[in-house]
Amino acid sequence: MRLVHWTSKFSEAGISGMKNTLVELVEAELELGFEAGVCDPNQPEGGGEVQLRRRKLSVYPWTWALERPDTVNVFSGFIPKCFYELKHTVQIQHGMPEYVLAMALPPNPTNTMSIALNYPILCDATVCWSRREAEFWRALEGVGRVEHINRGVDLAFWRPEGDKVELVFRPQVGFLEAMRAPVKSALTFLFALKLAQRRVKTLRAQFGCIEPNAALVWTMIYTKLNLDLVIENAVVGALAEPWKFYRALDMVVCPVLGGHISRVGVEAMASGCPVIALEGSDDQVSSLKCRDSPESMADAMLKLWDMTQADPKGARGAARRIAEQHYSIVDTAKAFIRLAEDLI
Repeated sequence: MRLVHWTSKFSEAGISGMKNTLVELVEAELELGFEAGVCDPNQPEGGGEVQLRRRKLSVYPWTWALERPDTVNVFSGFIPKCFYELKHTVQIQHGMPEYVLAMALPPNPTNTMSIALNYPILCDATVCWSRREAEFWRALEGVGRVEHINRGVDLAFWRPEGDKVELVFRPQVGFLEAMRAPVKSALTFLFALKLAQRRVKTLRAQFGCIEPNAALVWTMIYTKLNLDLVIENAVVGALAEPWKFYRALDMVVCPVLGGHISRVGVEAMASGCPVIALEGSDDQVSSLKCRDSPESMADAMLKLWDMTQADPKGARGAARRIAEQHYSIVDTAKAFIRLAEDLI
């Protein structure tokens, strides 16, 4: 059996969670002894190399995906022109419906929602990172198989040991999620932080991944709230070395709609940083859960702060064990392999 991952992510500049997931997923499949590779939907002849965590991999020509009947094709973006010649197709539906709808609305619309609605019908199977997402796509007429697979990370790469950022103000609460999407409750986090600071005056927040076109609006909001934020370390765009921040922070808040744990939250726990997530239909494991309300989130911040102060090593060790038990990329790769075997 051959697994072909179709993506243009590796030829794009910058860092993204999906790109990191694919890097680690392909490598895990190879380390499990399966034949896996990458094709670019924009490069019929292939060419170039992909840097995985521990090896380099050539980008194959499209013919590599067409030459064997036991090939399973996995898409994480646009499909190639040869799509209808391919056998056994799987789409990774990356993004909750609310997010892809927001990307499709004015003033800067994309065809993201059109793609999201079409691919589960076109492909033999669809993979979602959350149960809640899967429930949406199963409602489409003519949809094929829809699977929820837990997204893991490379636990050998994301680890508690190693370099970290030296933060001046303590304690530190991290919010490193993208703030452009309605599925991540940045506003709840800001108001919750204000409530929490009333009890712990020294509580400080570390911001990252602020979108350029929204930075002014968010700056206005947390200025009006009179929040003490460590904004000199805030960045526009993705953090190049986020593991250094995870190792330095006391906690990360990961408020994703439905209780899903984002890749940021999983990376943080693997790096030994406790994580607060929302309650919801996706009952994924984190250090603590809260409701999507300022009062509940503030209570969770203060509870986790007390826990980290009482036993900092114990809290960090517990976060790492959650990642080891629930969020290994090896388990994610095994789930993809089982799905591929079923399709063949």
